[in-house]
Amino acid sequence: TEYGGYITYLSIAEKIESLLPGITFKKDFIFTAPRTRHCNAEKNNCGDLVRMLLDYEPFEESFRTVIPYKSCVHRSHLEFQISNPPIGERPSILTRCAGKQFQAVVFRDSFFTVLEPYFSENFGQIVYLWKPYDQQNMEEILRIFKPDIVVEEVIERNLFF
Repeated sequence: TEYGGYITYLSIAEKIESLLPGITFKKDFIFTAPRTRHCNAEKNNCGDLVRMLLDYEPFEESFRTVIPYKSCVHRSHLEFQISNPPIGERPSILTRCAGKQFQAVVFRDSFFTVLEPYFSENFGQIVYLWKPYDQQNMEEILRIFKPDIVVEEVIERNLFF
């Protein structure tokens, strides 16, 4: 959920702030009051984390969403080519946020989707690659783009198997 992503984001932000003196992450996002929805496996209406972890009976879930805010983020496709691009419909993107100085590269999967809006607000530029870390891609990116930090986010989908 958006709020779960925010809680994760706060933890990542704290760590990055300790590694990059001079960066201060935006943390004042505001959320709605909790709302409830009825989750049903047959309708597949409560996200893939529930599907991965539970073969569940219908239940009610409480969630919160972020209240819209003025974002500084502009998204575009990468302005350069990389070998071994992500496979499928998930394009690599570049986000820009005017007035921010730090740069990042993020190797990610679908679980970063809820983190991306918060994360992007804090960096001048971020290259997002929807794939696991790839050394060849990293070397290609370093020829053009000089990140202050590289993040790899991967969710273990088969933890119990």
